[in-house]
Amino acid sequence: MQPKSGFYPINTTIELSAHQNKGWVFSAWSGNGSVSYTGSNPQANVVVQSPLSEEALFKPTVSICTSKGISVVYNISIATNNTIIPGKCIVILVNGKITLQAKPDFPFYTFLGWKGSINSTNSVITLFVTQPLFLQVKAGLNLLLMTIIILCILIAVFLALKHRH
Repeated sequence: MQPKSGFYPINTTIELSAHQNKGWVFSAWSGNGSVSYTGSNPQANVVVQSPLSEEALFKPTVSICTSKGISVVYNISIATNNTIIPGKCIVILVNGKITLQAKPDFPFYTFLGWKGSINSTNSVITLFVTQPLFLQVKAGLNLLLMTIIILCILIAVFLALKHRH
C-alpha cells in the first residue's frame, strides 16, 4: 500500500495505491475522516483537509487444480454448483465458506485425495477461507474395476475357446 503512514500538511494530495500480494485480491479502501476515500478503485486521490486514515482491504483466493479424470464442483455463497473440468486450474475469490466436491468423471478413475494447503482423503470438504489456499485434487485409475473388466474378458475368451473345441 502506498503511501506510507505519516503526517501530511493541509492541501497535500495523497495518491493511494493498493498492491496485492500473491493469493490476495484488492477489495476496497476503507477511509475514516471527512475527506477520506472509501471505494473499490485501487488507485485514488485524497486532499488532506483534516485528520484521516485509509485502509486497503484484501480478500483471499482459493486456487484449485484438477487431475485427469476428475472434476470439482464448488459452492460459495454467491455461486453454487460450479464445475471445474478435469486438467484445469482456476482461482476463485472467496469471502468466507467454500464447499468442494471431487467427482470422478468416468468409472475408470477414482478420487485419491486433496493435496496442498489442505490434505484430506474426504471427497467433500468445506473450508472457511481466511488466507490464500492452493489445492490440487488427485485421481488415479480404479484398479479394482479394471481388474474385474480384464477378468471378465479373459473368462469370455476362455469360454469362447472352450466351446470351439
